[in-house]
Amino acid sequence: MIQLAVLALSLMAFAAHGAPSVRVDLAGEWHYLPGDDLAYARPEWDDSNWGRLPLPRQTEPSWGNYWLRRHIAVPTEASGVPLALTLGAFAEVYEVWCNGIRIGDTGGTAADQVLSARPRTFNIPPSLVTSGSGLLVALRIRLPELGQGAFPRSVRALPDRGPYLLTDATNAPVDAAPLYLLLRERLVTVGFVSSALRALLILMLLAAWLTETNRRDLLALALLLAADFTVRFFESLNVVQDASRSAFIWQARVSVLTGSVLGWFALEVFRIRARWPYLAIWLPSILALMLPSARFLVGGSTVAILLLSLRQAFPPRPIERMTMALSVAALTLLHSQRVGPLVMTNLYWAAGGYLFHLYDVLSILLTAGMTLQLLLSLGADRREKERLTSEMEAARTVQNLLLTPPPASDAYQTAAVYLPATQVGGDFYWTRVEPDGALLVVVGDVSGKGLRAAMLVSVAVGILRNEKSDSPAAILGALNDGLTGHTGGGFVTCCCARFDAGGGVTIANAGHPSPYCDGREVEVAAGLPLGVVAGVAYEESVVGGERFTLVSDGVVEAENAQRELFGFDRTREISTKSAQDIAEAAQSWGQNDDITVVTVRRTA
Repeated sequence: MIQLAVLALSLMAFAAHGAPSVRVDLAGEWHYLPGDDLAYARPEWDDSNWGRLPLPRQTEPSWGNYWLRRHIAVPTEASGVPLALTLGAFAEVYEVWCNGIRIGDTGGTAADQVLSARPRTFNIPPSLVTSGSGLLVALRIRLPELGQGAFPRSVRALPDRGPYLLTDATNAPVDAAPLYLLLRERLVTVGFVSSALRALLILMLLAAWLTETNRRDLLALALLLAADFTVRFFESLNVVQDASRSAFIWQARVSVLTGSVLGWFALEVFRIRARWPYLAIWLPSILALMLPSARFLVGGSTVAILLLSLRQAFPPRPIERMTMALSVAALTLLHSQRVGPLVMTNLYWAAGGYLFHLYDVLSILLTAGMTLQLLLSLGADRREKERLTSEMEAARTVQNLLLTPPPASDAYQTAAVYLPATQVGGDFYWTRVEPDGALLVVVGDVSGKGLRAAMLVSVAVGILRNEKSDSPAAILGALNDGLTGHTGGGFVTCCCARFDAGGGVTIANAGHPSPYCDGREVEVAAGLPLGVVAGVAYEESVVGGERFTLVSDGVVEAENAQRELFGFDRTREISTKSAQDIAEAAQSWGQNDDITVVTVRRTA
């Protein structure tokens, strides 16, 4: 559409080629003065002491209001010819005055202006122009005050290419504005490409975080890129759509929050867990959202977090930490250029017909590098977990070899079920048939879970295998002496029973749940848990019965969704069932610990 408009306007200009030609080049220095006083439009106003501002301008426009003035000598050939004043894209909102008379404006206000920076042509009323006389052109520029909202940086940085001309109306450069708009739309291509790269990195990081939800640094970087994507993508989109300035206000708020997310990411990368840095990064953002002029505090807070992060950039992994610290440093300074103290710095450059910004280029490079580093770290963590999983599986295999099925006995039928809460557990059982036909049964529970508890189980089973006595009290005493000093501050509960071939049952207990006999709980001395104090003597109790059940506390302490324990009463009620049924009942109730059940039933 823009190309068609350029062609049509060019044809119109060609049709009027025969009209008298007037051309005065107004490029060069204009008188410049900040402020907003309508008296500056009067021709007689003395502007000799004003500053000078060259047009076309190659720097970003100023904040606030200012005036530009230019004295023009009207050529004699302009007599009776309608004149036009053409001005380049030096500002969005301004008024044009000629010889003290307002002849036009760009429309809109500084508070809610349209992104309409483009060359414009204004017709000059013939009554204001006298051949051979002077013409005073005054421009009243009205830009938002510092801190009054986001500015479309990509538009602001587009070089002003002019033209600045006084011409006859028929020969005004009517194609200047469409060509400028075409160039403006092309420059945001880089913004869309960088946004697409950010979106890809965001998806990669979120996918990685979903597999490792404890890695908050992955989530922080994904949110940082998401905030940056939001600002950059919609900024570019609004430029193409020529949106009003109000469309950028919410993007300014997102930019402010981006600074805090950047600080949060730095804290997560360097494992900083103190509370005050989090207050330092989020409080300025809250203030900036309430007071737009306070947004420069965000840059200061991120610099503070940067310095704190650099202090952490040393061993144990100096190269990796230093690389990450430098990345955070660069992003912090670049973000300060977007919303912080360096906001007025122009970091754009043109190449190949496109406009690039240092923030976009380094942000993509650095975040891609950090994403790669985090993903490599995630891969290393995953390999470490796989190694630990393999070791746990090996430990489980060893534990299963230690917990051998109960041996056959002429007088008793024995069954055992072991359900660890994790891959390996801290429960154990051990059985042995004596030469006289007696059956020894031991059920124990190591405090804690996991590999450490499993290793202590192997120590306990090793002691049992080497123990020659068939006395439950002596067996517990040997276990206690062997474990004392090796539990790492923990303890082991244990119940040992000897089932004589003639029917008598002798039981000794070391802090373990009492066994059940024919549906009732057997009263035995509790005894001190193993591994706490050496040299403990344990008591033995002699009982009689037909069916015995020994359980670990994982049965009675099973807990359902309502936080209700399985309890001793339910355990007692099902104690006459098979070991498998008892273990499954506790597990279905809600397993939160290792479950061990051993049942012994007299058959002779």
